[in-house]
Amino acid sequence: MKLPDNYIAAENSSAAMLRGQNLAPFSVGEMLAIAQNVMGAYQRAPIIEQSGALHNEDSAKPLIAAARILEVIGHNQTRREVESDIIRRTQLLAALAFGMAGNLPSAAAIIRRMKLEEMGSDAEFVSVAVTSPATIPELLAIDNVRGSLRSFLEHLAYVLYSGDPVYEGQLMPLLSGLIGNATGPFNTALLVNARLVLKHVIDLSVARALTRSSAFMRSFGEALYNHGRPCFLPPQKQILEHSNFGNTGANAVVTVPTSGGKTLLAEFAIARALEAGPGLAVYVVPYIALGNQVRDTLSRHFGTLARVHALFGGFKADSYIDPTAHREIVVATPERLDALLRTGSLYSSLRVAIFDEAHIIENGVRGTRIEALITRLRLQQQFGAKFRLILLSAVLSNVDAMCKWLGPDTVNVNNNWRPTARRVAIWRNTGRLEWIYANDTLRPDGRQPNETLVEQVLPWPKTMYATDTYQGIRSQLPAAFTNVAYLARFMWQLLGGPILIVCGTKANTRGLAKTLASSIVPRSVQPQCIIDIIELINREHKHLSGLSYLLNRGVTYHNASLPMGVRKLIEEAIRQREIMFVSATTTLAEGVDLPFRTTILFDWLSGFKEKQSPMPSLLFRNIAGRCGRAGEFVEGDTIIFDNLLGALRYTHEAVRGEAQTQLLAAPQPLMSTIGNDNLPPHEREAIKATISSQLMAVIPEHPMVDNIDQHFARSTYAHFIGKDASSALLDARRELLDSSQSEPFARAASPMWLTPKGIAANATGLSAATVNELVTFLASLPAQMDIDLLSLELIKTVGFLPEQGNLTLAELAAGTLKKSYLDINEWSELSLKWRTRVKYEEMFVEMQKAQKSKSAVHPRVWIEGQSENDYVEGQYDKFVEVIEYGFGVFLPWMLRACSYLAPISGNAHAITRDWTGEAALYENSRVTDLEAADENVEM
Repeated sequence: MKLPDNYIAAENSSAAMLRGQNLAPFSVGEMLAIAQNVMGAYQRAPIIEQSGALHNEDSAKPLIAAARILEVIGHNQTRREVESDIIRRTQLLAALAFGMAGNLPSAAAIIRRMKLEEMGSDAEFVSVAVTSPATIPELLAIDNVRGSLRSFLEHLAYVLYSGDPVYEGQLMPLLSGLIGNATGPFNTALLVNARLVLKHVIDLSVARALTRSSAFMRSFGEALYNHGRPCFLPPQKQILEHSNFGNTGANAVVTVPTSGGKTLLAEFAIARALEAGPGLAVYVVPYIALGNQVRDTLSRHFGTLARVHALFGGFKADSYIDPTAHREIVVATPERLDALLRTGSLYSSLRVAIFDEAHIIENGVRGTRIEALITRLRLQQQFGAKFRLILLSAVLSNVDAMCKWLGPDTVNVNNNWRPTARRVAIWRNTGRLEWIYANDTLRPDGRQPNETLVEQVLPWPKTMYATDTYQGIRSQLPAAFTNVAYLARFMWQLLGGPILIVCGTKANTRGLAKTLASSIVPRSVQPQCIIDIIELINREHKHLSGLSYLLNRGVTYHNASLPMGVRKLIEEAIRQREIMFVSATTTLAEGVDLPFRTTILFDWLSGFKEKQSPMPSLLFRNIAGRCGRAGEFVEGDTIIFDNLLGALRYTHEAVRGEAQTQLLAAPQPLMSTIGNDNLPPHEREAIKATISSQLMAVIPEHPMVDNIDQHFARSTYAHFIGKDASSALLDARRELLDSSQSEPFARAASPMWLTPKGIAANATGLSAATVNELVTFLASLPAQMDIDLLSLELIKTVGFLPEQGNLTLAELAAGTLKKSYLDINEWSELSLKWRTRVKYEEMFVEMQKAQKSKSAVHPRVWIEGQSENDYVEGQYDKFVEVIEYGFGVFLPWMLRACSYLAPISGNAHAITRDWTGEAALYENSRVTDLEAADENVEM
């Protein structure tokens, strides 16, 4: 096979041209000729028969280069407004080149920009059908799709639905007939190229892979087809059919890139696990936003085949799951799974447990809980339980220790195939916008990842200087906003959108959005999705009138302080691409899968004051993965703004460049929070409390095992990376055995067992120390205490203890909160208003400190949307996060805990109180914005 030897150089030139720089020696005509020559080299029959080799990116490099070149040429033709027929033909060639490489998502991304009814020939219709099979039903509805063309499309649709080998065998002859009847060389070339694409489509067909499977699995495949997923991605097919992941029930660590298809792999693992009949599959998500997305996907794909439940929010068990009679799929946050497992009745029905974003185990208290949950599941396996454990991550690079943790037979699924190119750039304060090669598959030999691919001269509109003083940062924020707004507009003109700008604080999301909108003219005609948001704001949330101003200009911000209804409508408008620019906190960037073309990182430092440091490379990779969504785009660009505001040990000119390289470096092997003595004191205490609670949970799960605390320690991930987990577990053991406060939680008999106090405590999910505080509180509870006064006393008792994860609420409970409208003395009144469904806006302005505020804009004026004020807006942020989490999540957890602990308090008033009913009262008084509450847990 004769290939041009300069296809990589030509692709690099096209990438530079797309980003505004022309690199000699390639003209557009020369690049086009190279791309067409590459496609021609892959048209021969032997290559078509060996198409599976192209599922390896290294083998497909020439076609990937050709596809990218053609995509750039089509983009430039569109910008220059050349004749529409020419643009359409170039786009079809680009889609075919991607399809010939087996990259159907990128091919589909090109096709989705085209108007199908404008196809000019049978060859063009065929090109659309094979490169984007999900469009076939739409193509068949077009009137001029007739004769042999219709027959081919109907055959292809049936093959993708059924996997029928007879109809499959007729597809190539039908395509050959269309080639024979093609008019003109261009149409003939399209159809000849379509042969290789068709071979990929057949080979990657989900239905074909399931033809010999059970009726259950075939029904699952049909559901995928009906929801636009007729084909696997190449790595999915390889993993499911040619690795131990698909052929065994072994534990697995799946590390494929963002958009590489890990969620569908998990779905197949669930389907295989439940294929035989009733049982339980658990899918664990660290964030509720991600959980909602997974729940919706599983509900669509499993339909009536299984019952899908979403268990989100704080610690709470549920009794309506019946895996002995039904196929049950539970999408759960770690806290809800923890509560579910403590019921003790589900292990025998568990078939598979999947943990998404598994790298989260190195992050804070939630990471500790996830590590402990996986450890408990591993202990179950070690003592004979038969279920499967699967850990998913798109950003891990070194997983040897994780594989050892899950056992010697663990499958490491590691495939680097990417459906979209990921570009990285830094906009330096010198006015240089530099894209680097990074780890792109077409990086030339001899080039390093940090070397420059293309450079633009783009001076900052506002000069800035490095500073870490409060006044210096505050005075320069407007300049930083102006600079990034300019960059965002530039990138929109260069590459289109939508564009996501990731900020470290809610205030920065608003400030950036306002600056961006100030230079954009309102649209003369607003799309309906924007009108719906503005009408909701005018009707129910007048304090967001400034957001209406932004939306009229195609700009928005997104953070947890926005009302849930407004936030969901904004997300839908982004999906419809009716918003150009979105500034958001990192939670949106980590969780929700939205179609962003470019991501700009405004804050490359994370944390505050002495805790500030460069963003962890794992988080950066996750954020970078938000742009260039597969099926929507063929590329995604992430740009780091060289922000000079923050700790001088990182932002000073002499060290800043080196500090920023930490974002781009390969992630270090995953760490554990257990045994980590370098954490802040409050975080160490919270982790200690979590370990205490988890040891309490594991004791009754293994009633016949001696020294269960050390079994637990040796089964943690911390142990497998050489950290001392035993000391933490020994401390927890001593705490449980301590009898200094009457009855201990456990007895040190062989084996260890829980006392009645320990059994009650285990049901709460709390640590021994916190349980003791609650029991003391319950022992002195007076008769018929008013529920709102009770909520105040509970918050004052346990609101600052380790399990309570919101730092503002902790300070409020401890009486140390300063410069806030919130006052602990008004908690009872807020409780009553929460239960009686008073609107947040009214609750806020009726607080005494808000009424007496001397702010330049009074809170009541702000709440009516008559004027904006950053200080009042910040106060409202804190108010919403505290009451959402406090009343919607934390108090119900504590009230249910009291229901378990009341019998051991010895107080008849506590024993007879309806604690669970009161917990439900707080939960059911209004729909708690669990996503917002989730974001506002700060540990």
